[in-house]
Amino acid sequence: MSSLTQKPKFLLDENVRAELLNFLQTKKYDVVGAPKGATDKALAQQSLEEHRILITNDEDFCWYAETEIFAVVWLRLPQHDAGLLYNSFTKLLAECAQFGG
Repeated sequence: MSSLTQKPKFLLDENVRAELLNFLQTKKYDVVGAPKGATDKALAQQSLEEHRILITNDEDFCWYAETEIFAVVWLRLPQHDAGLLYNSFTKLLAECAQFGG
């Protein structure tokens, strides 16, 4: 990876399986979990300030303006299937890497 290309950084909403945080850490991504009980506004602000992609199950974040949040991945996968979540994220990360992310 060149010094001009950085891996994306992630912020996981508390409604996302904790195993995804561990999975991303094993892949050497900069990832943090949302503080317990954080408001949507606080998460959007943290995402924007730290240039982190918010991963959430909450559709409400899709309606934030680009001046209010850095980026969002809205999960629409069954939360009981960790394998599906890992496989889907592996594909997403591979596609992002093709575009320098």
